[in-house]
Amino acid sequence: MKGFVFSMDEKNQKMHKTIFHTTEKSNFILNMTYEQFNKFASYSLIIGFIILSVISCATELIACKASTIGTKGGPLWEDFENSEFIYSIFHDWRALPSFALAVVGILGASIFIIALIKQTLTKKQIIPCIAVLVMFIFMYISSLNSFSGIPDYTWFLGYRFSRYEGFMTYLSYMLIFLGGISISDKAAVKRIFDAFIIIISVQCIWSALQWIPSFPGFYHSLMYEANSNLNLPSGTTGSPIFLVSLLSVGLSIALAGSCSDKSAKRRLLYKIAIVPFAFFMIKTQTLIGLISATVITVTFFIITIISKKKKSAEFKPYVSLLLMIGGFAAALLIIFITGFKIYDGSIMWQDGFKRLYSFGEYRFKEDHPFEIDNISSLYSYLWDKAFEYIKKFPVIGVGPDGFIIPQMDPDPGLMLSGYKPDFTFDRPYNEYLFYAASFGIPFCISFVAAIVYSLVNAVKQAAKFFSQKTDWIFCGVLISIVSYIFISVINTSSPTVSPFIWLILGISCSSLKKSEEQKVHS
Repeated sequence: MKGFVFSMDEKNQKMHKTIFHTTEKSNFILNMTYEQFNKFASYSLIIGFIILSVISCATELIACKASTIGTKGGPLWEDFENSEFIYSIFHDWRALPSFALAVVGILGASIFIIALIKQTLTKKQIIPCIAVLVMFIFMYISSLNSFSGIPDYTWFLGYRFSRYEGFMTYLSYMLIFLGGISISDKAAVKRIFDAFIIIISVQCIWSALQWIPSFPGFYHSLMYEANSNLNLPSGTTGSPIFLVSLLSVGLSIALAGSCSDKSAKRRLLYKIAIVPFAFFMIKTQTLIGLISATVITVTFFIITIISKKKKSAEFKPYVSLLLMIGGFAAALLIIFITGFKIYDGSIMWQDGFKRLYSFGEYRFKEDHPFEIDNISSLYSYLWDKAFEYIKKFPVIGVGPDGFIIPQMDPDPGLMLSGYKPDFTFDRPYNEYLFYAASFGIPFCISFVAAIVYSLVNAVKQAAKFFSQKTDWIFCGVLISIVSYIFISVINTSSPTVSPFIWLILGISCSSLKKSEEQKVHS
């Protein structure tokens, strides 16, 4: 009898997968169940995004301190030149979000590798994976051919006098995208969305505190505006323009979830979040905020109309719609009382010149090439510069975080001191043009292909929601992607915001099922 029991145990042990014939306990990742894997994936990403958010808060505090005038009459870091460590903290704080982002990227890569080992990915997911592979190849080629001889520039970390968004930053975006693809459980995605709503709500709280002049922020007043009490919100993203991108993700999820989720607590949480998300989106007083609000509203209206035609009893949009409109209206009322104006140009130069010390200063001259207050003149100038580099480097681009270098004085001595001539900038504020100019047209085409695939899959999955065959998740994803497609025309990437968007794009390519609908290969 004992021999029989021993024989059965031995047989059962052989049924478990192992790597290199090691023990079962050392292969717990390989033998995770479907539910365990998705819990691991969701909680890993949540922890990563929390780390990123905490580092962003610390970065904002350090940046505000570093921008103050020191005893030598210049930036504070000049007071600490004899202390290399303190000098580096106050001068190179720009690198902190990228390093935090790398942690999230590693977690995304780990999730994707486990999914490959466990063979949980579907054949349809090969297409976005190929798109990412093509992006990686051309980004690597571009990096090898970048301005590697320029002082203070490395293709891996980026340019010291810019944003420190080198190869590592964009690789992390791709790995987060692959991590999103690998998730296959609806509960795991909802868990991530809950974390997003909370994180973005904290951004709104931080933005509200920025109304207090003594609270850390770069947009209490703008350098090129007479109004010194604007108090434009930016949270810890670094710019009101970046904040809109993050709010668009949060508002999209909150709208969809608050209308149809089965959990009363989740619906309440999302409804509460709608008002501040909508309010601060408009209060940024940016063109991107107005466009994002318009696109989200129109897309949500379309979804509402379709759901009513399909007689979807689960979709109850009216309260959420009123909350969103109320948030928009409150912000517009305040703006019109103080004087309606769009501040895109001033915000860009406030971010680049005052906050980062990477842009050249905009000066009001008779021969200036554009009007900072004129939206058409501003974006025309920025995009023309991008087209100039695309024509010069159509295949490989200028390299990661190298957009500003060709605009600088070729004197190496000036570059060492961080010299920036007038009217330089490090982003064209068009994400498509930026990627084409930085990494080449093939990279940009692959990037667009990944977005299109995500959009098509989101539409297909959202259609199943109307026939009550799936959950609301892809409705939120769809609204977010549609908004991103439009605002990317006047937006740019940022380590504090872009990870949220890339994960949404990845989740859109995932194949979500309930735990009981799928058994992981063991």
